[in-house]
Amino acid sequence: MDYFEAKMQIPSNTTAPSSGPLFEYIVNRQIESFHLPLGLMKYMVLMNPFLTDHETKVSHRGVAPHGRAWRMIKEEWPRIKNDLDTGKLSPLGLVRVKSLNPFEIRRNHQVLAYGYDLNENHLSIHIYDPNFPNDDHASLSLNIEKPESTTSVLHSKSSDPIYSFFRTDYKFKRPVVLN
Repeated sequence: MDYFEAKMQIPSNTTAPSSGPLFEYIVNRQIESFHLPLGLMKYMVLMNPFLTDHETKVSHRGVAPHGRAWRMIKEEWPRIKNDLDTGKLSPLGLVRVKSLNPFEIRRNHQVLAYGYDLNENHLSIHIYDPNFPNDDHASLSLNIEKPESTTSVLHSKSSDPIYSFFRTDYKFKRPVVLN
């Protein structure tokens, strides 16, 4: 995302570096993308197995936390849509595990949204997924009609569960220039 924002060409080497400036840059940006400690807390809240996938009577009244679907559709999707509608990329955190164990956070994933299609209530978010490099056909799809109901999120290239997603915070950092 930094290279895109800087309007710079991404490094052409397709082999992941194991040392050097590009390696250090990638590792540091990965760590920074968690926005410690608050960024990790968002994952932990959405991973909590006691958080419902849908709205309950008490969450509907604002007495208890909103469920995963409501948060995803009512809070996160408008932020993502705003990014994409203004020509920006939108970094997403995918919640793929329900657990109170903080070490399970490693099972979650990050992707980058670059476009979307919305046909009535059927949403398809076009993503770059680093697990499927050079594949411009990866997407997340869901129905946004009923945020009060449990909502399935499907990844076009993976059968791993996605319980929720959210827009992660992003701060630009000048990318590494390789000679």
